[in-house]
Amino acid sequence: MFRSMRTKLTLLYTTTFTIAVGILMIFLFFALQKVMDKQQIEELNAFFIREHHDFLQQLQTNEPILHIDPTRHFFYYIYDEEGNFIHGDSQYEGLEEVIESYFLTTNTAEKVTWQEESLFIIKRPFMLDNRNIGYILMGKTITTQTNFFKKTLAVLLITTLLFAGLIGAISHYLAARAVRPIQQAYDKQRRFVSDASHELRTPLAVFQSSLDILHTESLSSFGKEVLKDAEAELTHMQKLLEQLLTLARADQPVVTTKDKVNLSALTTETIQKFERLTALPIEATITPNLYVIGNEAKLLQVLYILLENALRYTQQGQIAITLTKDGVVISDSGIGISDEDLPHIFERFYRSDEARAKGGTGLGLAIAQTIITQHSGTISVSSNKLGTTFIITLPIFS
Repeated sequence: MFRSMRTKLTLLYTTTFTIAVGILMIFLFFALQKVMDKQQIEELNAFFIREHHDFLQQLQTNEPILHIDPTRHFFYYIYDEEGNFIHGDSQYEGLEEVIESYFLTTNTAEKVTWQEESLFIIKRPFMLDNRNIGYILMGKTITTQTNFFKKTLAVLLITTLLFAGLIGAISHYLAARAVRPIQQAYDKQRRFVSDASHELRTPLAVFQSSLDILHTESLSSFGKEVLKDAEAELTHMQKLLEQLLTLARADQPVVTTKDKVNLSALTTETIQKFERLTALPIEATITPNLYVIGNEAKLLQVLYILLENALRYTQQGQIAITLTKDGVVISDSGIGISDEDLPHIFERFYRSDEARAKGGTGLGLAIAQTIITQHSGTISVSSNKLGTTFIITLPIFS
């Protein structure tokens, strides 16, 4: 139980901090990218302003001219208002045919990959007397910056993974420290319950012997009634102690002996015993030869708990028990369980108002759930306020 709690806390801490670090890394990456893009735009705008006069003169050229110079830092292509190429200087031959398709509106920027080169390109209009007389596509290579970003992204990913590992180790340590006081308090409580139950066995046995001796005495009718009440309370106390011991042992990390158990035969024998104790009809549908790996005595205890509950809260009607490879279903037509009580029905010492009126210790269903969990199974309950159904699933041995 506490190992599972530590694991959940570790996962919670690790996931939370890793997501936080991941978001921070993503923010830093995109912030850096935005700064670099802004820097490229500023450089190209400065180039546009610096060469604006020459660009306007080139726009008046009658025939298209394209200069190719591999040593250029910037490249540009000038077009008239109808989109016809007029003039250009570039270090890349054939690039103009590719980038024209990327720009449909003015004042836009685009990153283009061309022949293993990363390019940053912007579009700017030429205005004369508030009239658009053409536009220019300008750009520069950003291959170095792109490679830098790729390396930066790899570093950020590796850093995030390293942080995740470090955070996982720290989270495991913090989770262990957080759970330790709870585990210590729980262990003390369990030891107290176990020790108290053992210590009370002797005085209760003496009390039982004393009551047995009183049976040999001549008692008045009132004395016999008192003796009967005392025996009933003693039986209740003995049952409570046994249940407390069962829970205390169940909480200990002790491996219970498990064998191949014929669940079909065990269920059938249990039903036959209960049929002799009640006038209520028990409708049984048992699939033969279903086996589980478990402790037969513990599984028998679960069946006893659920059938005793069904008998206690069903005054008339019937009880049905079905065993298939999907699990065990025990249902009754009794008083049912209210919606308020249903979520708490497996809690230790929890008893609804109806349960208090019927007696009981409030430990039976908690014991049943503990045993089923130890057998890698599940137990659930449903009720429509008229009857109750318990469903047990266990890994069937094939």
